Amino acid sequence: MFDVDYDLLEEARKNYKLLIRTNRTSQENIKNHVTVKILESLGYDSMDFDYESSFSGKSNKRVDISIRVGDDKIYIELKNGNKHLDVGDIEQLHDYLNKDECEWGILTNGRRIVLINYKINTFPNSTYTSKKENKTVFDIDIFKSEQLEYLVFLTKEAIFDTEVTNYFKLISQFKAIKYPDGGNSWKVYKGTLYNFFRYYSFKKKEFIPLEQIRINEFKDFLLYEKEKKSKINRKPDKLNTFANKYSHIRTMFTELKRNNLLGPHNFEEPRSKLLELFMDKKLDEDEDILSLDNIKTILDYLELNSENSLRDKLIFLLCVYMGLERFTLINLNKDNFDLKRKVIIIEEKRIPLPEILCNYVKELFNINKKNGIKGSYLFYSYYDKRYRRITESNMNDIFNKIKNIDLLDKKWTKFSPRTIRKHLIKQMFYNKYSIEQISYITGMNVNSISKIISQEDIISNVKISKRIISSHPFCNIIN
Repeated sequence: MFDVDYDLLEEARKNYKLLIRTNRTSQENIKNHVTVKILESLGYDSMDFDYESSFSGKSNKRVDISIRVGDDKIYIELKNGNKHLDVGDIEQLHDYLNKDECEWGILTNGRRIVLINYKINTFPNSTYTSKKENKTVFDIDIFKSEQLEYLVFLTKEAIFDTEVTNYFKLISQFKAIKYPDGGNSWKVYKGTLYNFFRYYSFKKKEFIPLEQIRINEFKDFLLYEKEKKSKINRKPDKLNTFANKYSHIRTMFTELKRNNLLGPHNFEEPRSKLLELFMDKKLDEDEDILSLDNIKTILDYLELNSENSLRDKLIFLLCVYMGLERFTLINLNKDNFDLKRKVIIIEEKRIPLPEILCNYVKELFNINKKNGIKGSYLFYSYYDKRYRRITESNMNDIFNKIKNIDLLDKKWTKFSPRTIRKHLIKQMFYNKYSIEQISYITGMNVNSISKIISQEDIISNVKISKRIISSHPFCNIIN
């Protein structure tokens, strides 16, 4: 559902880098070589693009691109590649949207993509230099992987066909009311709201009015999220954590209703209502699923039950060895490997690659070549009569196969890149890897690792010898 064409997006990213490197960042170059490809990767048909489109009524001003989507349209305002997008640029696009009462607009310099919604109401309690900044729904840097997971909500299908992007418009509306200037409190609310409505969008595959969302559906989200998350350093009361998140969504619904933007809804019950739903629910922590027996069972199963067994086994083993995430796996290409030196290169880090993985990588590249694939990516899938770079949906299908090992054993439903990563980090720590080594290999920052490796783990695993005194930086003073 509303997938991004990452092959086209990667072309746009490469073109942007080249234009920056060769100092050819004019608005026209950015439009032709970057922006058009990005828009096509989001599902917009270039035959529906009207360039330098004039507004309704009398006006000498023109929007750079107007895209027709049925009876609707979306305006695209372009800037050159070196231009820092600021308040004035947001105001300019907002004024264009205002002239034609066009609801959606995108502001971009090729690298940043800012989605604006004209219909978000702003209020005078903001200290922003421009209240129109609060009409921003997304601000995505195409070179930051943690932001790209939300690019799907800028697709034609998400904005116009299924309309699920309206969930994030409503989140922005709530921010404009309650937290117009952002701040730390807003960051906490944003985390809960973004995670829930992303989950809900993919589950429902269409916009459901907020008034129809039930508490039980939010409870299901909390249980789903819990399966994906690791223990934190000092274990909180799980029910209180859930209740806090319930308060976040309840506050959003309450504020929207108070401002006549929402009718009666199902989140008017106090926090205690959610707690009651969980009283009979056992919330055990995940068992240690990353055992040698389980890994061997999965590899054997994929060998016998997968049409692309080499590809699927290699993806699984890279997760087990390095804890790679979906986005990194999807984008692996020839530049990431130095097979003569037996290393994998991730974000300029050179990490030794075991012999068996080197052989698998070499064999898969050879298979790709025999299949006539001209691209340089490692992982492909075949559909619609041609090979395409593997997508997140394809990746999910691989891990969904593992469930079929034993439908009666729930442990096989828990395997995913994120869950494997969590268990791998613990196993590495227990096997005497330092925090720095774990961070280097997995790419996870130390703060995130601390949420997986508890203080109790450190106390039980670290032994301090008398030699620590002689190696202390101030041993001459303290000795």
